Amino acid sequence: MESTSPLGTSPLDESPSPRRDTSRGEPLEGEPFEGEPFEGKSFQKEPIRQGSGERFVSCMDWSILMHRIFLALLGEREAWVREPFAACHISVRRVREMAEISQKSIYEEAAEATTRLTSEPIEFWSRDRENYVGYPIFSMCTCKSREGAIEAKFNEEARLHLLRLRERFAERRLRQAIPLPTPYAIRIYEIAKMIERPGERRSRQIPVGRFREMFGLESKYDRHSDMRRRVIDPSVEQVNEKTDVNVRCEDVRDGQTPVALRWTVAVDRRALGRP
Repeated sequence: MESTSPLGTSPLDESPSPRRDTSRGEPLEGEPFEGEPFEGKSFQKEPIRQGSGERFVSCMDWSILMHRIFLALLGEREAWVREPFAACHISVRRVREMAEISQKSIYEEAAEATTRLTSEPIEFWSRDRENYVGYPIFSMCTCKSREGAIEAKFNEEARLHLLRLRERFAERRLRQAIPLPTPYAIRIYEIAKMIERPGERRSRQIPVGRFREMFGLESKYDRHSDMRRRVIDPSVEQVNEKTDVNVRCEDVRDGQTPVALRWTVAVDRRALGRP
């Protein structure tokens, strides 16, 4: 489905993006909505300040196993019981069970995944500073091959973002996200949870150029129709089938050119009883 709206310029993307659709009575974002995932360009090690008005945007060029390990650890209560973050533990077998997969190669792949999780920073958009600030998500994350276990400690400097993200992902929702079959589907579910509000059907927009950066698609699927066919449409279908939200994605066009993606999210009440 396609739609059109007045166009402006996004501060984060050179491509046009909508300002406000007053006929629908909803803001159409020219800046990241709160909690939106995105990647920036520079790495600075500075603490996130509580109450400073940041809107979090992050991009994770992660494998599916990295996503699953991160979400599984995000749900571990032992990490959140005190300040600073405590070390937390989870077995590789538990990650495999939560992902509803059977391959044994996960044990070998987990070592590489945990190494990348500590070495690849995520960059968050700081609205106050109008710049990107980079943080490793974990100060420590290692796979103990003999025990078949992962030990990790979240990075204290990313506490505010992690706490907000954890608020969106209750334990039941984490169990729904981890089995999603691709990193793209997990990221779209993450976006949906940032937009979702109980009892509401809410819409937000992401400029096409920014979406490509978020999903690491700058050099893939040059044709918009190919990106929709290979990434967006199957991921939306997977999220709608397997999780507690109902997502719709529509193209916003300037003439014939897609300039933004409008995401509409509502709670799927039929899914509320899912484990």
